[in-house]
Amino acid sequence: MSGRKGWLPSYHAPYDHCTVKHLQQAGLCPTWIKLADVGIHGNSHVMMLEKNNRQIGAVIGRWLDKTLAPAKKNNRVSAR
Repeated sequence: MSGRKGWLPSYHAPYDHCTVKHLQQAGLCPTWIKLADVGIHGNSHVMMLEKNNRQIGAVIGRWLDKTLAPAKKNNRVSAR
């Protein structure tokens, strides 16, 4: 029953925050996007196999655009 309030279909969900903390402790700067926070509910950890995978892909695409945009501005290509 995806969509039931408080129900987490993925067994990963209860410890996702631990993964983020572990990456932070390793010196990385992860971005944790909770799909429920952006209005997408009822997905497992195999999100690209879900029926709403295009919605999820759009969220990932927007994150990539936002995250990679500063790198593109600072990236200079030199001619040889």
